[in-house]
Amino acid sequence: MASVILSKAHLPFADIPNVITTDKPVIFWDTCPLLYFNTMVDRRAYNEYTPDANLLHLIESSQVYSFTSAIVYQEFTEHHDTLFAKDQDRENSMKKIMKDYGDIQGTPKKEELLKGLQALDLSLHLDDMVRRIWANTYVINEDPSFMQKAHNRVIKKEAPSSEKQQYKDCYIWETFITLCEQNSHKGKSWFMTENSEDFCGAKKSKILLPELQDELDRCKGSFAISKNAVYVDIAKELGLIPK
Repeated sequence: MASVILSKAHLPFADIPNVITTDKPVIFWDTCPLLYFNTMVDRRAYNEYTPDANLLHLIESSQVYSFTSAIVYQEFTEHHDTLFAKDQDRENSMKKIMKDYGDIQGTPKKEELLKGLQALDLSLHLDDMVRRIWANTYVINEDPSFMQKAHNRVIKKEAPSSEKQQYKDCYIWETFITLCEQNSHKGKSWFMTENSEDFCGAKKSKILLPELQDELDRCKGSFAISKNAVYVDIAKELGLIPK
């Protein structure tokens, strides 16, 4: 049975102005950067930990607003348990190697190694982190207007559906555009993704497709392809680090 992931609240887009009551920065999450919390051990992507922790701190300390789409919520809950299990499998394999090593070394080195194994719980720690993000994140409900706009993008082969008919990407993007439009305080809003292929047109690119950038310019939105980039931009905006 899938784990239950609880968000701060699910709300219609018309309620966004009731939530965003100041000009604090806004983070809007795509699916991948949230799922990546539960893949860090399996991918051995330990360099991601610091920006993850930094963003969690900004969110929990109420220095930023955190939002996402109902589609992201659905995708996350669908894949969370499988990816978390892979992280734990990788961790357990490391524990087995150390136990086998300890068996060869014998006492007292084996006892020292067994004590060290207690610290191999990064997968649980990361899962706790992403759950805390969800606990402070507003989920914008599904809406027929988002569905229609996403459908139109797919039919017309407009980004982010220009190549692969990515309905979900279009729907998530339309939700973010609406968030920016509904943000009456017009504090900066960041679209946080790691999907460079569909939003940037190529793998490993960090430059948003021109037509999508034009849309962001009109609604005063921002875009970043990594969590560290989002953190650095927001930290500069908040005066935490020099511009």
